[in-house]
Amino acid sequence: MSPALFMTTAVVANVNGVPTQPRASYNRDFRDVEGQHPTLVASCEAWSARARGEARKVLEHPPWKHHMPTKPNGKRGTSTMLAWRSDVWRELGRGVLELHGSVRNVCDVRELAWARLEHQESGRVIVVGSGHPAPTATKKGRREVRDAAAARDVANARLEDFLRRRQHPVLLLGDWNQHAGFLGEEVGGRRVRYAMDGILGVAGVDGAFAKVKLGKATAFPMVRSDHPGIRIRLGLTDS
Repeated sequence: MSPALFMTTAVVANVNGVPTQPRASYNRDFRDVEGQHPTLVASCEAWSARARGEARKVLEHPPWKHHMPTKPNGKRGTSTMLAWRSDVWRELGRGVLELHGSVRNVCDVRELAWARLEHQESGRVIVVGSGHPAPTATKKGRREVRDAAAARDVANARLEDFLRRRQHPVLLLGDWNQHAGFLGEEVGGRRVRYAMDGILGVAGVDGAFAKVKLGKATAFPMVRSDHPGIRIRLGLTDS
């Protein structure tokens, strides 16, 4: 393996935020995230406007910058947010990819919030995305299970196209339902690896580009979440 061009720390944290959740639990969860000393953070399942507001309050202060998809009616956010330290990463661009539409009785529209970031010390560029496609819906009815599976197929195809168009290594953060077999072992001809129940994944770019390498992943407790927080060391190496 080539020597690392740089090493950094990423955290994925599902906040599972609902309107009735006490504000103190939001603050504790996000402060615990900051306590892991990440330079990249992906937060999923901020279901309520209040949860998204609390997330922004914690991660809006310098040096943090964040990207939360905007709904058509102008209200910020679906359930996914991506954040990075501006003293480590320089933003070169951002966007939103709709993974799939709403699934009746299962979930709303699911999106991938992504940003093209330059590592300031090394000058290398990666694309980082935060997303959470439809769950398996196994606790629902037969129709919901079928519709959720169809939505994941749509998301897979759109993600393959997204990866195919990127010219830099891609790091996928978020809750990818890997326990449900979503994405499989390969996406668009690119190897995909997962850590700890599929809450975090990475897709390297083929050819002469550098590759993102996953290091050790560790879990830390959170007050309100269906997953523990995940802290992972990652690096960029020459291909």
